[in-house]
Amino acid sequence: MRRRLILMAFVWPLAMWPLTSAAQPSGPRLVQEERHTLTSKVNGKTYVLQVSLPKGYAADAPATHPTLYLLDGHLYFPVAATTRALLDLPGALERVVIVGVSDVVDTHEFSWNASRWLDYSPSRDAQRDERNTQRYGMPADLPLRSGGAPAFLKALRTEIIPFIESRYRVGPDRGIGGHSMGGVFTTYALAAAPDLFKRYAILSPTTWADGELLRLLKDKPPALQTGTRVLITWAAQEYVGGVQFAQDLAALLRPALAAPGQLTVQAFDGEGHHSVVPASLSRMLTVLYPAPAEAKR
Repeated sequence: MRRRLILMAFVWPLAMWPLTSAAQPSGPRLVQEERHTLTSKVNGKTYVLQVSLPKGYAADAPATHPTLYLLDGHLYFPVAATTRALLDLPGALERVVIVGVSDVVDTHEFSWNASRWLDYSPSRDAQRDERNTQRYGMPADLPLRSGGAPAFLKALRTEIIPFIESRYRVGPDRGIGGHSMGGVFTTYALAAAPDLFKRYAILSPTTWADGELLRLLKDKPPALQTGTRVLITWAAQEYVGGVQFAQDLAALLRPALAAPGQLTVQAFDGEGHHSVVPASLSRMLTVLYPAPAEAKR
């Protein structure tokens, strides 16, 4: 009996310690995340919106925050949200609200490929659809179909963005970022809707329709907002044509983004198209949303 009492004397404080600690939080939460679903009347898709709030965010505060809409949210949002939480610790970033956008509730590879291929492609390219359906091993009942970017852009403008702006303390300072085909759509948004976003992260963009986007930007230069910032990245070991497309895009945009900090171009040595993603997302945050100078003092 005595040995049991002695054992309890040691075990009882240890058992209670985590409960006591958990009941006494200190400081703001490192990661504040919320999730919503929205069914679009434009294209009939149901989008999952994952929202990461910055350190110090308060729903009743008078100040508003910039917003970053991140494509392929179910894959890239967790990385971006965690990276932002770490960068928030030393106050390295502007207080940006990150919104991951994805229309897949699950993470099945084939449904993801088909969905993003449709939403992120600016025009219909039947030959490219057929070629990549075979390349990716898509099932016969789920072939790739392109050309849905105009509808997705309209869904962003008329449904997704108003939904977020009606629920969070965010203003008209919007950014958009995407990798690979998401980079294609981000380029398309810059060309087709420069009034909608002013910060763009074009990460390892793939070529599309033999330079269609480059011709669009050249023939009809977009009226970019004052203070627009663009980040273009690529990996040294990209797919064929990827590096050249990114370099040509940077050269085309450079005259319109001549002020310091407006255009940033970053190549990552020793990385491939997929392995570069974490570094690209971190660079996206530090380049597009650096902390104001007064906040760093």
